[in-house]
Amino acid sequence: MLNNLTTNGWVISVYLWFMMLPAIGQELASLPTDYSSTNLQYQDEQTTTLESLLISYEKKYRVSIIFNSDEIGKQKVSKLTDESTLDSSLKSLLDPIGLTFKKIDDNVYVVKRAKKRQKSVKKVERSRTVLSTNSPPTRVKRLSPKAQSYEVKFAQTISGKVTDTDTNEPLPGVNILAKGTTAGTVSDVDGNYRLTVADEVTTLVFSSIGYETVEEAISGRSTINLALAPDIQSLEEVVVVGYGSVKRRDLTGSVASISSEEIQAVPVASPEQAIQGRVPGVQVTQASAAPGGGVSIRIRGSNSVNAGNEPLYVIDGFPVYSDNTLSNVQGRATRATPNALASINPYDIESIEVLKDASATAIYGARGANGVVLITTKRGKAGRNVVNLNSYVGVQEVRNQYDLLNGSQFAEFANEAVNNIPEPLPPLYDVPAPVNTNWQDEVFRTGVVQNHSLSFSGGDGNTNYLVSGEYYNEEGVVRGSQFERYSFRFNLDKKVSERVSFGNSLTLSRSDNDIRDILATTLQALPNIPVFDNEGNYFLNTDPALVIGIGSRIDNPLAVANEVTNELLTTRALGNIYGEVKLLKGLTAKVLVGGDLIYNKENGYTPQSTLGGIDLGGAASQGTVENISWLNENTLNYQNSWNEKHSINVVVGLTFQRQNLEAYNLRRTQFPTDATSYYDISAGAEDQNISSRAFQFTLNSYLGRINYTLLDRYLFTFTARADGSSKFGEGRKYGFFPSGAVAWRISDEPFFQNQELISNLKLRTSYGITGNQEIPPYRSLNRLRAGRVIIGQEAVTSYNPANELPNPDLGWEQTTQFDIGLDIGLFNNRLNLTADYYHKLTDDLLFRVPVPANTGFSFIWENIGQIENEGFELALSSNNLVGDFRWTTSANISVNDNRVIELAQDDTQLFATLFPNTPGNVGNIVLVEEGAPIGSFYTHVFDGIWQNQDEIDAVGTMPNALPGDERYRDINEDGVINGDDRMITGNGLPRILYGFTNDFAYKNFELSLFFQGVAQADILNVTRRELELLDGDANVSTAALDRWTGSGTSNLVPRATSGGSPGPLLSDKYIEDGSFLRLRTLTLAYSLPIADLGWSWISQARFYFTGQNLLTFTDYQGIDPEVNAGGQDQLLQGFDQWSYPMQKRYIFGVNFTF
Repeated sequence: MLNNLTTNGWVISVYLWFMMLPAIGQELASLPTDYSSTNLQYQDEQTTTLESLLISYEKKYRVSIIFNSDEIGKQKVSKLTDESTLDSSLKSLLDPIGLTFKKIDDNVYVVKRAKKRQKSVKKVERSRTVLSTNSPPTRVKRLSPKAQSYEVKFAQTISGKVTDTDTNEPLPGVNILAKGTTAGTVSDVDGNYRLTVADEVTTLVFSSIGYETVEEAISGRSTINLALAPDIQSLEEVVVVGYGSVKRRDLTGSVASISSEEIQAVPVASPEQAIQGRVPGVQVTQASAAPGGGVSIRIRGSNSVNAGNEPLYVIDGFPVYSDNTLSNVQGRATRATPNALASINPYDIESIEVLKDASATAIYGARGANGVVLITTKRGKAGRNVVNLNSYVGVQEVRNQYDLLNGSQFAEFANEAVNNIPEPLPPLYDVPAPVNTNWQDEVFRTGVVQNHSLSFSGGDGNTNYLVSGEYYNEEGVVRGSQFERYSFRFNLDKKVSERVSFGNSLTLSRSDNDIRDILATTLQALPNIPVFDNEGNYFLNTDPALVIGIGSRIDNPLAVANEVTNELLTTRALGNIYGEVKLLKGLTAKVLVGGDLIYNKENGYTPQSTLGGIDLGGAASQGTVENISWLNENTLNYQNSWNEKHSINVVVGLTFQRQNLEAYNLRRTQFPTDATSYYDISAGAEDQNISSRAFQFTLNSYLGRINYTLLDRYLFTFTARADGSSKFGEGRKYGFFPSGAVAWRISDEPFFQNQELISNLKLRTSYGITGNQEIPPYRSLNRLRAGRVIIGQEAVTSYNPANELPNPDLGWEQTTQFDIGLDIGLFNNRLNLTADYYHKLTDDLLFRVPVPANTGFSFIWENIGQIENEGFELALSSNNLVGDFRWTTSANISVNDNRVIELAQDDTQLFATLFPNTPGNVGNIVLVEEGAPIGSFYTHVFDGIWQNQDEIDAVGTMPNALPGDERYRDINEDGVINGDDRMITGNGLPRILYGFTNDFAYKNFELSLFFQGVAQADILNVTRRELELLDGDANVSTAALDRWTGSGTSNLVPRATSGGSPGPLLSDKYIEDGSFLRLRTLTLAYSLPIADLGWSWISQARFYFTGQNLLTFTDYQGIDPEVNAGGQDQLLQGFDQWSYPMQKRYIFGVNFTF
């Protein structure tokens, strides 16, 4: 059914294109014609002056129209009956009377004679002076050149240039007024102005829409260059939402925005890292701190147990789900899984919007339950061409190291361990050790990171373009790890006519990623063996002294780091093309077709210069993943307003998306030589693994949204979307996801006008339903898998049912969410506060449930259970000081409580395990239980150390224990320590997230401090547990120096023993407080005073130093509290198991704009 709908959808799309062709052809054919003959009807009886009509246009379209009122403003003109757009109205109005216009900014137009202007004609000022974005427009008299020449005797001429304080870009259309007079002018397209005023004038007033008004004393100067600061609290800010954009003041949902300036303030490899700490309610965790390492994001908590919890990313209108498992050939996540979004250049991004409540996300229906992140890339703007160069180079190093035993300490400890067994062994090593190798010093390094980005943009209003290229290279702090990316972007917007436009967004990238997962080898390698042997080759411990265990046959970490190949090459093309036609007044049709093509190539080789290579005779692997997603969207948008009371915006649409994935993997061993590496995989004598996989799924959708505004202060939004997914069973494929929102701008009420404290006050609330479909395809169907069986002496292929029982009734997981929020602006919006309360309830969880073994299957996917998330969010921004010294602050904090409400009827507990290929698998240690948060740690409770045999005998719960062994609490008091004595001892989901930024500026100097933190979060430190296994098999932490050596010597660290102990068991001893506060970035910058220097060839030259992760305040004992060994797996949050070390970074960079 879905495939037929998709086929029909493409037919509909093509049909819409053909429907548009006549309109497109008509517009193209009409381009050379004289627009003065346009077929518009005039009403001769309704005439007015040109000035009056232009003023009415200013009010209607909220723009400034600059003209000489004495020269042309008194002309009589007839009103037009058809005024579809401002540009078309101006053209139809002005052409017949010999006038023309020029658009010099999005909101500024200049009207002038069509013939060449005489030199004696002076510039005139804009039609209005805007003191703030909330102030009503003030009329400014337009002076004719004659009036300027004869009516007033002028005595001083002042000229200069007006620029933007943030970008140093010139500002056209700035109104410059001689204070106390009506004399003034306006800056030209390059920001330059020239004004002659009377001698008694002492002050100039500079104002522009969207910028703070500045009064500047003349003080005898003939040149005054000025930089205007944007009105950062502007309520006219446009916010991108699903399938459109709205002014921030008109928002009814919970949406947070991050500007390009904020994104570029934090040098990161991928866009989602820039969100960290800047948006309340959003948790960003690096699964691996390695270059290009995976990132996991949670918006307002975790909704699901087994289905995906990552948000939906929409990049220039193309929906992308960031499933990092799809990038590797095995199709499963590990801590070394790379980041699926690392192919996107952050410098290409104009803004990031995070949609959090149901009102904002329901337009994405089945994929909106986990929140939506809209990424909008930069586009060309009308005006002069602009060249931007951003470049930085820096170094990075590990933030700290683990405290481990040196060679002599390890030798003494290992000798003691083999002596503390039922049949003691003689000492293994000499003390003092002849070698003390610090493997962390050998493997860790100072890495170089660099980024160079160059863009060209511009346009003339009809054709706008942006072309950019970028090179990024990061050497990891672990030898061998690196991430390298080349990217190219081309965005185009073409206005064919007033009715027809088209454009595209395209990014191409190529990346090379190597995540070295060798921390376990590095930390456990014996410190009393050398790095190299006497011949200069890597020393390989092929004959370990201790043969009870296998750990002492640990590979040479430096050999693994330098010699093993483990690279992932990713080629990606992500883009779309669109066409728009204005069918009627206010009605626009849009068709968009896009694709996301990802080709991953994995290459691996383990040479015989490592222990792993010796065991296998060399091992090579190759694999590919081809992941292709296609999208077609067809939308209609209608907007209108009437009677100055009603405003409506309606969007309806039909969309189709299909994803196809194919992957294969081949691994062979026993190579005659390492010289050919993985390039000649056929040289391997033995096949170790040959596998492949493929899937396809389709999503068909119908969507609609109505935004209605009454009296410019009562706001209503209604959204609905119906999605059909091929992942679910017959009769359950379609889901319906509605939402509604209401907002009241209290500050616009008449009764609220007679006060000055509160400048903006809006109350909003929303309720809606969103869905989740992020599970593997085909779980509702019977599936077969191939295998090999031996019949006689011949291997033949067999097909067996997959280990998952099909569920034909499998359907949607859905989340209902209620949100109530308050937006407050104080002191003319110098202080802004946003507060939200939300409650989310997820029903019909997509749950992978174990089934009895006698069924012949292991699991089945079912819709069972409920999960609740409830929380508060608070965001604050303030403009503390203005003037030469400027200080702004932004801060946010959020609290989320997660709880499992219900599981299956017969089960109140379900277990999860670590991913199977993780070193040191620790079994069923994660529990999902009713009444507790998702993924609670389920461990024994540590109760000290057994001090003597009498104590062991008296308690009797661990009869096989010996003095010096760990002791555990008998939870159920049955007199025996076993698996039933475990309990929930912690949870890896952070309850409190916060961040705050302080930006200081004095003239051309800037200082920015960005802190980010987490509170009330637990970490299960599995790394520490492995480093406190005192069996002498591998190196351990310096905690072993305080080990138990006799009664009363220690009640925390057990004895050293190579056998004969019933433990240690995993306990709450290794659950630690993961709270931290980190100085995420510190930036010190200086911008050259371009205007004062008189340089016309450059508009910005900024130099900066940035430090990242310079300070971290935490009680966590591991190498860093920002860890997540489970990647995106919801059940494995808060694990630290051989995590790649977090790094400090020092960067020097430049920003040039030409």
